[in-house]
Amino acid sequence: MTQAPPAAPMTGGLTEPPLAAAAGGGRWWWPACLPLLLLAGLPSARFLLFAANQDAGWLERITPFLALLMALAVGRGDATRRWLMPGILSLAGWPWVLLFAAVARLPLWWAGEVVAAAEWLPRRALRLLRCPPAPAQPWAGPTRTAVLWGLLLAALAANAAVFLNSREAAIIGIDGQWYLQASESLLARGTFEAKHPLVTDGRPAPSRATRMPGYPLFLAGARLAAGRHQVRLAAALQSLANAAAVLLLVAIGQAVGGPAAGVVAGILFLLYPPLHLGAPRLLTESPAVPLHLLTIYLLLRAYRTGAGRWWAAAGAMAAVVTLIRPNAFLSPFLVALTVAWWARREGRGWRALRGPAVMLGAFLLLMAPWWVRNALLFHRFVPLTTLGGFHAWGGNDPRTFGLHTDHHYREATRVLRQCGGNEVAADREMARWAREALRANLRRPPALARLCRAKLERLVLEPESESLNRWVVLLHRFVLAAALVGALFLWRSARSAILVAFAAPILLVHLATYGMEARYLLPLLPLALVWAGTALAWLGGAGGAPEPAPSRKG
Repeated sequence: MTQAPPAAPMTGGLTEPPLAAAAGGGRWWWPACLPLLLLAGLPSARFLLFAANQDAGWLERITPFLALLMALAVGRGDATRRWLMPGILSLAGWPWVLLFAAVARLPLWWAGEVVAAAEWLPRRALRLLRCPPAPAQPWAGPTRTAVLWGLLLAALAANAAVFLNSREAAIIGIDGQWYLQASESLLARGTFEAKHPLVTDGRPAPSRATRMPGYPLFLAGARLAAGRHQVRLAAALQSLANAAAVLLLVAIGQAVGGPAAGVVAGILFLLYPPLHLGAPRLLTESPAVPLHLLTIYLLLRAYRTGAGRWWAAAGAMAAVVTLIRPNAFLSPFLVALTVAWWARREGRGWRALRGPAVMLGAFLLLMAPWWVRNALLFHRFVPLTTLGGFHAWGGNDPRTFGLHTDHHYREATRVLRQCGGNEVAADREMARWAREALRANLRRPPALARLCRAKLERLVLEPESESLNRWVVLLHRFVLAAALVGALFLWRSARSAILVAFAAPILLVHLATYGMEARYLLPLLPLALVWAGTALAWLGGAGGAPEPAPSRKG
């Protein structure tokens, strides 16, 4: 009697079903086939609506989901190569793509291939949610070295091209002028002072704590090193750091989703223009991109090894990030709570909490000089800046949908004059206005819903870039949709939970207080690329790397 072969192990992988099997029916055929056939026709419908000058906004909104469907079903057989690229190119509504499809008789088999993907893709996604992929082989050797060098050289070329074609006036901008004034004050008088950024009537008003000190200190160091070439040196250093960030992103992606996820995240980093266009500009968002990634890398390294020195380094880097951009202030605390919860979930005892305690100690130690300086200067505890009230008021004003306007700046100037130039008192008054605006929004749920919708639409639909084109916008939406899928796949991953704990406070602070501008959240985009790379790699058939048990060192 012939013995049946052993059953295949439960892994996250599935073999793509052949077209004949998909056409043969099955319980997945009708529920999944009809919606996807409808989506497959949307590029043509969208093109016709645009040609007729009709509103196609709803088609624009669901475009990323169509792109996600087509691009995620990669990996096996000639079927993918036949329908993947025509489908993605059709997203732009280009008529020549539709003409090519008609000449090549692509629609005759396109519908069948969508049916095949409709049967295979949902089952694979559900399997990945229940069971992560089997462990991948360690990625080492000449192939890894060649890939890393290729990504680094491509990133260097992209950032060098942007840097060499940027004029100094464009590099400085409005915010850069304030940071340069603060750096000159540090070098000339040893005080952190500049013109108050909210003053609009031309009369000077001192500003001693409206911004964090980290970036002016960096510019002061560039002035000492390069003199009058301070701006070019700072821009060059930021561009180099931004290029090197692709290696950190690959390492983080490998730790979270496996080697393939890291490579895909690095490729997405290279393809996303706003991450390179803003690198040389004198904005705190520019150095925050590599610094956020370095902090996440140190946190993951500390979690894996359990060594106190890595926890201390992660806390110190989190303090550096906060001294540059204050919205990261709550991230170390939420990361510590997340690690503590995960340690209790895994039954590792209280000794596992010593690492997060070391991280918080290093963080508070480096933040303490700024707090002491503000307490001596203002005779009050000022943990971050004296612009929090202004941002909270402008970000919750129901009349402007969370955008700062000239009205906000004029009112801020008036309050500052009434308070005799006392920026702390002016900040407290604007914080009171913010509380009143928030209470007014809560009393009117429709107004609050419109405000939240406006902020989320700016987040999803408007990536930061000097010149937006349709390809950039579609890529931005595609990355966000893929990141959501990847985060769902990693819902049981401690390392993904650390990424969420670091990013969530920054995102929530911006949505709750700041006037929403896309560039404010640009430092968080590389973290979304990690989840997007995981989704693309896993759904494409590349196995992930389940994280090993963390060390039980203190």
